[in-house]
Amino acid sequence: MRIVEPWLEGDQDGYFLELMRQVQWLGRELYSDYEPNRYETFDERFGKWIGNVESESDQKTLFELLDQIFFVGRREFEALCRAAFSGPISRWIVDVETIAIDAQNSAELISAAVESTWFCPVTDSMRINAFLKLNHIEGKQFRPDWRSLQQFGDPNKIRRHMAESGLRRLVLLEDFVGSGTQITPPAEFAAANFPEMQILLCPLVICPKGIEAGEALEQRFDNLTFSPVLRTTEQALVHEKAKAGEKEIFTRVRKIINSNKHRFTNPNRRKPFGFREVGALVVMYSNCPNNTLPIIHNDSKNWKALFPRIRRN
Repeated sequence: MRIVEPWLEGDQDGYFLELMRQVQWLGRELYSDYEPNRYETFDERFGKWIGNVESESDQKTLFELLDQIFFVGRREFEALCRAAFSGPISRWIVDVETIAIDAQNSAELISAAVESTWFCPVTDSMRINAFLKLNHIEGKQFRPDWRSLQQFGDPNKIRRHMAESGLRRLVLLEDFVGSGTQITPPAEFAAANFPEMQILLCPLVICPKGIEAGEALEQRFDNLTFSPVLRTTEQALVHEKAKAGEKEIFTRVRKIINSNKHRFTNPNRRKPFGFREVGALVVMYSNCPNNTLPIIHNDSKNWKALFPRIRRN
């Protein structure tokens, strides 16, 4: 944080001082959890990241951008897992099983329904074992990700396993959804191949384009319900073109992106505002989504990332 200290002298309203204290605290309590880069302190990564730009005004803008990042740490992830089970999942089970919640045996009926529900991740980024442990769900020996099943699975074998295991319904979970392109094929595979089975698609965090994709799936398949836990808004995204009423800092961030995109994006597959131009400012403690702005997660010889992303490809 040494680079920030000279800015405090002219900090009339104390904004940079307060933000510096906030970021220092978050660096110790939250950002240090970031798994893809556990061998550098957050201060070290911050110094390299803010040093990507030379002008003091651009450095200040990057510093202020930290105030806009939504970082989902380990404890926040756990809270979202509990919220998913106590909220969308429990409501869905009550609905599909037509359980009267005021009945004397409603708790027993819900518990029995949970026992016959298969909880699986859409992709391997969703930590399904943690979800099951946090919600005290036992007896699920196999919980494969459906992105892999869609690629390699045999619907007849899957159907046989569910019948032999007494599994009557399916919950598909995902930790973060940006554009929805990654969850759509696995959800289509499940809904189309198992029309007799009720399916819940439940992302923990989702962006507006992902919401559109989820709602489209729900409209196409009668056996699929879409119910996310936490929805981000358009006002929390940095788009390629300015939106009416957007935050003033996003205008400055956009200028930095356009001036430096050759440094942090592949010239042949340039997506300076994230995959599918989602423009997210979300970071998960387990990895940074590719829908998030590349100035935050892309690491190259010409650009040092704040939260370097581990890529699938």
